[in-house]
Amino acid sequence: MPGQKIGVHNGTSNLLAKACVSFFRGCLQNKRAKRTIDPPGQRGRAERTGDVPQEATVLDLFSQRGRAKRMGDVRLLVLVGVFLCFSACVMTRAEGEGLAIKLRSVEGEMAKLQRVRHEMEVLLSGNMKELVDRVARLEGQLKTMRESLVEGTEKSSQLLSELETLRGQLEEAEHRYQTLENDQKSLMQSHLALKQAQRRVAVPPLKKDHFEMAKKLYANNKLDDAIHLFEEFVKIYGEDKDLAGRSYYHIGESYRKLAEGEKEAAAVEKLYKKSVVAYQKIIEMNHTPAMREEALFKVGIVLKALGNKEAALATFNELLTNHKNSKRVNEAKKLVAGLKAQS
Repeated sequence: MPGQKIGVHNGTSNLLAKACVSFFRGCLQNKRAKRTIDPPGQRGRAERTGDVPQEATVLDLFSQRGRAKRMGDVRLLVLVGVFLCFSACVMTRAEGEGLAIKLRSVEGEMAKLQRVRHEMEVLLSGNMKELVDRVARLEGQLKTMRESLVEGTEKSSQLLSELETLRGQLEEAEHRYQTLENDQKSLMQSHLALKQAQRRVAVPPLKKDHFEMAKKLYANNKLDDAIHLFEEFVKIYGEDKDLAGRSYYHIGESYRKLAEGEKEAAAVEKLYKKSVVAYQKIIEMNHTPAMREEALFKVGIVLKALGNKEAALATFNELLTNHKNSKRVNEAKKLVAGLKAQS
């Protein structure tokens, strides 16, 4: 039955109680026996008085103490045995069945854990295989990408090399083209100069004829030919200051007129500067006062045309200061007033 004891639980409890009582009684009797055998101070008094024989006292003491000791040992052994029986026999049948149920439950749980472990191993083995396959595929793709990258790098290096070669060829072609263009310009200039030389009139052998022919060309507005003859006259007859000064004046006037008829700004500026140089030659030669005054006035006119107002004002003021009797004084004054008004 469930309530029935596996051991002798109630009997064991009673036996344990009785053993404890007996044990305490034995202990009490043992203490009394000790007092009876050897009361305090009795042995000393007997020995001093000589009332108790020495042999009887020792035998009694020996026999009583041995018996008391044996009784104590027996009781101790009984107590230990009872305790051991009590410790081993305190479980009921219900507790044993409960323990068995728990044991079976634990065994079931262990079986479940083993099955789960087996399933996890199978699952992990499948996942591991899938992971290994994926890693293998990725490694294959990575290898392909690396090969493509290496191939692309080689192609890029080849293209860069070809590009550098083409750049070098292009630079060389540009250099050749520039050289050819410069050569062509030189040839055109030489051809133009040759044509101009062919068109120019021949220089007369005589001084007077030379100068008269140059004046005639200037009067007919053939300015290029006039400039050519006047320049040649100055080179040949430069010691004649009068005719050389007049030649420079006509050269300056020819360049000034050419500049006034030119439309290109660079060509205009270039022609005006050449005219100023020709006028300056007259001033430097210290020619007659009338020729110097005229040359100074023309320099002012050209500087004004070039837009150099300050230089033009300075030139006109020099004319007004140093050549007060010049026929160009009134014109110079008007020009100075106009330039100041513009400022």
